[in-house]
Amino acid sequence: MDKDKDTEVINALADKLLAVVMNTDMEDPTAAIVALGHIAAMISIEMKMPENGFLMCMASSYRTILIANEDKEVH
Repeated sequence: MDKDKDTEVINALADKLLAVVMNTDMEDPTAAIVALGHIAAMISIEMKMPENGFLMCMASSYRTILIANEDKEVH
């Protein structure tokens, strides 16, 4: 896949996951972060991704959203 197609696929999946999270009854929003982190960790283990690779991936995603949020409202 090319970069634009990858971005479209990632954004579509992120939108679907966010919709599920936003429609879940939670007392504490921290539960959503923990649940999404748990899913990401399970996927990375299936991919046999090393721990430092997983952490770099998560940090990169966080930085990307911080930068995007400075330019416009995200989701």
